[in-house]
Amino acid sequence: MVRQGKKAVIHVKLVQEGGKLIFSVRNLVAEKVEVIEDTGLSNVKAVVDKYGAILPFPVTGKSSRRW
Repeated sequence: MVRQGKKAVIHVKLVQEGGKLIFSVRNLVAEKVEVIEDTGLSNVKAVVDKYGAILPFPVTGKSSRRW
């Protein structure tokens, strides 16, 4: 939810560090939300697994994180 008078912004950052490409996405929200695994995280995990990359957090059927 975007507060009245504010614009929604999604920050995307790519950094190459030690032979690895780090992809960071920040989607700021007005209030705390609980993030529960869904198709989006499953798709990210599939790409990570395909290319032998590393996720900084576990993705399981019971995964959830608070931001």
